[in-house]
Amino acid sequence: MERIHRYTMKFQVPYYECDVNDKMRLSFVLKHVQQIGTEQLDRMGLTYEKLWEEKQCFVLAKLGMKIYRMPVSDEEITVYSSPQGTRGAQFLREVTFASDSGEKLIEVQTIWLLMDPESRKIVRPQEFRHTLPAVPPQEQMTGDYGNQRIKVSGPVIWQGEHLVMYSDIDINHHMNNTVYADIITDALPYEVITGQEMETFFIQYHREAVLGDCVHITSREGEDSCYYVVGEKEAGCCFESKISFYPPKKEELDLAAEY
Repeated sequence: MERIHRYTMKFQVPYYECDVNDKMRLSFVLKHVQQIGTEQLDRMGLTYEKLWEEKQCFVLAKLGMKIYRMPVSDEEITVYSSPQGTRGAQFLREVTFASDSGEKLIEVQTIWLLMDPESRKIVRPQEFRHTLPAVPPQEQMTGDYGNQRIKVSGPVIWQGEHLVMYSDIDINHHMNNTVYADIITDALPYEVITGQEMETFFIQYHREAVLGDCVHITSREGEDSCYYVVGEKEAGCCFESKISFYPPKKEELDLAAEY
């Protein structure tokens, strides 16, 4: 049966998308999430240019993901994406990464808002002139990842600043949502981000960061192998995020004990 709501994208993971452990970096996961949603809208005739003429564009408000295993370089990957309909002012979309053998690698839920690109004001879904084919409720992924609440806690372990530059901004003239992932992972202890397996990632975007903004970054170590990274601007909170890791495996603990 043809699934008109589902769009599929296949690719081979390039080496430059991977980290020191040869696993896809978080920012590139987000880039593929953004790309597949854009491609599906383009195939439906809802290009960025068309929506701009209607004084509308989609901006990411929240994202949540469950990571079973990060893709590795040269691996054949299939990505599936479907709109999930609307909830209040939110447009929901799900994305699944799978290996060539069908192994589920990553599940992502994104929550988008419709914005007037000139006034920067939020547009209600009722004003959207088009229909997006939503995945039936019984076929939706079970995790409501995008709606996870982030309650920042724990002692501060690092602070720094990020100045928004040309390479950070996109066609909406603000820092692209995928750039935040690099800022967040750079704010974590190196031995953690390179030595443990990522399990979940949640981010909520509060205020746009535009060219010339200086975002103050604070990372905190929470409980149960999780970390919080928050960005603040003069006008208030820019973003909040939470990233968790799987507990170390027994053999890793045994090896560490030897040293």
